[in-house]
Amino acid sequence: MSTLLGAIMSLPSLTTHNHTSFIASHALVLVLYASPWCAHRQRLLPTLAMAAASLPDTVAIALCEEPALAEAAGVVEMPSLRLHRPDDDDVPEPFDQDTPEDDEAGALADYLLRSSRTTPPRFTSREALLHELSSAERLGGVTAVLFGAELDGVAAEAASLRQVARQAHGRGKVGFALADASLAHHFGGEVPYEAPCLAVYRGAGAAAELHVPTAELPSLREPDQLRLLLSGHAQPLLAQIGPHNYAEYADTGRPLFYLFLNSSCCAAANRQAKRAAAAAAAVHRGALSFVWLDGEHYSHHARALGAAAEALPVIAAEAHEAHYVYDGPVGEAEAVGAWAGAVLAGKLRPTLRSATPPLLNGGPVMVTVAATFESLVLRAAMPVLLYVHAPWCGACDATAAEVEALATSWQADPTLHELYTNSTLLYTALTLDSHCSEHSICIHGTHYTHDSPLTACHSRLVTHYLLDLSPTTHY
Repeated sequence: MSTLLGAIMSLPSLTTHNHTSFIASHALVLVLYASPWCAHRQRLLPTLAMAAASLPDTVAIALCEEPALAEAAGVVEMPSLRLHRPDDDDVPEPFDQDTPEDDEAGALADYLLRSSRTTPPRFTSREALLHELSSAERLGGVTAVLFGAELDGVAAEAASLRQVARQAHGRGKVGFALADASLAHHFGGEVPYEAPCLAVYRGAGAAAELHVPTAELPSLREPDQLRLLLSGHAQPLLAQIGPHNYAEYADTGRPLFYLFLNSSCCAAANRQAKRAAAAAAAVHRGALSFVWLDGEHYSHHARALGAAAEALPVIAAEAHEAHYVYDGPVGEAEAVGAWAGAVLAGKLRPTLRSATPPLLNGGPVMVTVAATFESLVLRAAMPVLLYVHAPWCGACDATAAEVEALATSWQADPTLHELYTNSTLLYTALTLDSHCSEHSICIHGTHYTHDSPLTACHSRLVTHYLLDLSPTTHY
């Protein structure tokens, strides 16, 4: 209790009276928005207090318990962490990074320090640069390193790097560093780099994601060119998506892979799923974007993608103007990566949203849903009459009775097979024939629209049409 009380007392408390002025007086402020009674807040406070103790005066961690301020910061559910900068005009970005369990406070302090910089630090030793790259790796960031900034002829590139580093866009996602030319050969992997050059690293032990050799460096003398080059690496391998950054992902035009997490429980499963998703994103970097979100709060979006929002965590994707749901173990990185690759290559069939098929489905009128549409309709061995209607349609009830009577009269005929659908979900989720709509009959892609219940004349017309069809023709 004394530790918790000390943590609470050591963090500045933000209210309506000092919220704006406190943020304006710091380069970066991490704010914990939480209710006083929140149990999760009690776990966070000691870690936040330890991290705050090692930060310079320009960077701070604070506590805010006022719901109105939380709402203004874009917080939907408390507790929530938000990164505030004095020059931010938009909603502050969420702090959604996974901190390593063995040193949560140290990793958090490193991240905040990196994110607050407006000038790239200079490194003259291999050990210091390794520590910088490691601190970025622990929280999913990358570091752009210009080797040989002290050399003649590189002043314009160094100035460009400093200008990009001063801008808020990319801070926390991309760190910037200047390193002596003598360090280049230590960080080149199997083939040592020659300075001057630029390299982008996602950790101390990994090979560079990007290497710009000496001959190509002049192209980066314009800050806009450097910013454009780094934009493909600025996004973390896995990050929370929301109103604050959805446009950033949508504008890339890349397929979007969603990891829906369980916010009520299952912290270990969520963490493992995040690691697997990040590993899959690393394999396919540049070809897709992997994001995560609260599967309970955004359950409607999970269902819209065809995923079962009741079985979290779950992964779904938007690619090729279709939806795909992963049905394997979400915690296995290799399996998730292989599935993502198959989606990107167009080797998988899209997932269709579907109602649950009925347990008993052997009557004269059968029910199809999205999950059974292919087997019962597209692969049927005989002509199929598909009647599409909406459950809320009053006129459809009388029509359904006529369809039932028609099916009963045809039941003894082995050459005919009738199918009746009772699912709006089928119609809205499937791309049926463009002429096929609710309150209509579709036969092999041809629609027979009616504005009143089927009459005996209608039934005879449909019967004759079916009898004239080739038995090998399918819908």
